[in-house]
Amino acid sequence: MASGFRSPLVEATPAGGRATFRYHDPAARSVAFTSDATGFAEIPMERAEGGVWTYAREYPRGARDEYRFIVDGEGRLDPLNDHYAPGGFGPRSECRLPGYEPPRPVTLPILGTMVQRTIDGHVVDVYLPPRVEGAPLLVVADGHDYVWFAGLPGLLDVMIREGTIPPTVAAFVSPVRRELEYHANDAYVDWMADTLLPSIATDVPISPDPAAHGLIGASSGGVFATYGVLRRPDAFRLAGVQSPAYRAVDLGAIVKRVEPPWSSLRIHVDGGRLEMEIGGAPYLPHIRRGVALLRAVGATVQYNEVDEGHNYTNWRGRLPSVLTWLLCAGLGLPAARQGSQ
Repeated sequence: MASGFRSPLVEATPAGGRATFRYHDPAARSVAFTSDATGFAEIPMERAEGGVWTYAREYPRGARDEYRFIVDGEGRLDPLNDHYAPGGFGPRSECRLPGYEPPRPVTLPILGTMVQRTIDGHVVDVYLPPRVEGAPLLVVADGHDYVWFAGLPGLLDVMIREGTIPPTVAAFVSPVRRELEYHANDAYVDWMADTLLPSIATDVPISPDPAAHGLIGASSGGVFATYGVLRRPDAFRLAGVQSPAYRAVDLGAIVKRVEPPWSSLRIHVDGGRLEMEIGGAPYLPHIRRGVALLRAVGATVQYNEVDEGHNYTNWRGRLPSVLTWLLCAGLGLPAARQGSQ
């Protein structure tokens, strides 16, 4: 292999950039490329002289794509790329376009503390800031992943110390039967409202106001967060919804059968333009339709869309916007009060 051989090679184009991915293995029988941008479909790479396999695709300016090579049926990172990102299904290599701005580094809590408990078989990790009296509460779906891959406890700690959000308690809840619990499951939402919330409030003097209680989740967890505030606005009125799998539920039918105080709900939704299609079926179009529907019925919705895919690095980069919009603008806190200890 020649010195300086790198992957991917990125060239500027009028629309953004063209990335050429290269993998060197003369013994490989087949090599495919799979990423967020392909909807996780495996695209065969072309074999060139010397056993170099190549694949090229266009990206928007500032995009970031997470990818792997499938070599003779086995997933592998790009050995010629030093950038990679963690995720629930293992790490993947990153293709970064020149305009991409990475999120702030993940940090561990410094002033806050983490305590763990088990409630009805659910493992719950609770982040406690230095001051908890009257604090807002965020309940985070896929809690283990948001701790490990999004670094949310550390981000909360930093933003509280900087004064960009008020002291906030966060409960990171790991699912037991994820697909069942997260797809508009009345019993699971009621468990959150009637068991988990009172259990935390018994030990921690959080704000009793449902307008200061939020749900956060990604993908199927985003469906749960949305449905949670629609079904139980008496308990939760804030939702941080990241790349929600709205295609898995009939959101229109749900809206017709619930009667929340729509104007009191604040829902952040974000999506990635590399999520246009996942698994061979539309994904992002369902998110856009869901946002339009929630706005039409009177909910206050913030929607952000970026040139990234379905992964925790994307969601981590969006979290500061989610937190400040829900916890500051949503609670009417002026900047001067946000970081008071």
